[in-house]
Amino acid sequence: MKNRQAIALGVLSLALVAAVVYQWRGGNARPAVPGSAPLARPRSPAASPIPRIALDRLVPRAEGRAGKRNVFDFAPAPTLPSATRTPNAEALAQAAPPPITTPPTPPPPAPLSVKYIGSVEKKGLKVAVFLTDRREVLTGQEGDLLANRMKVVKIGFESVDVQDVGSERTRRIPLRGN
Repeated sequence: MKNRQAIALGVLSLALVAAVVYQWRGGNARPAVPGSAPLARPRSPAASPIPRIALDRLVPRAEGRAGKRNVFDFAPAPTLPSATRTPNAEALAQAAPPPITTPPTPPPPAPLSVKYIGSVEKKGLKVAVFLTDRREVLTGQEGDLLANRMKVVKIGFESVDVQDVGSERTRRIPLRGN
C-alpha cells in the first residue's frame, strides 16, 4: 500500500514539474485578450531588446478648437437658419400661452355639530355616544365612521378625538352634560 502511494506521488510530482517547465518555456501561449496577438516572452535581454519609439515621426496637430472650450462659458442658444423658419413659428413664439384654469373645488360640507355626552365600556370595549344638533344619537368605537362625515380616532375619559373625513383635520370634542 505504501509502495503504491509513493509511486502515485512521484508520478504526480513529475507531471507537475513538466507542466511548470512547459509553461516557463512559452509553450502554447494564449493571448491575454481574445482576438489579440499572443504575448511573447523574451528568452534573454539580448535576444529581444526594447523597441525604440521614434518620437520624431509624430506630427503636431493643426490648431483647432479641441481642448480650447471653456465649459463654464455659456453661449446663447443656437438659432435656426432663416430658411427653415416660418412666419407662423415666429408668431407662435411671441404669443403668450393661454392661462391655465382649474375647475373650482366644491365647498366643504358644513361642520357637523355634535356633542360628546359620554362613553360606555364593557370588557375593554369602549363605545362613544354623541348627540347631534338634530337630537340624533350616534355611537361608535375607535376607527368607526359616523354620519359619513367623521371618524372616531381616540376615546378618552373626558374627551373624544374625531377626524373630519373631507378635510382630514382632527379635533377634540370635550365631554358635555345636559
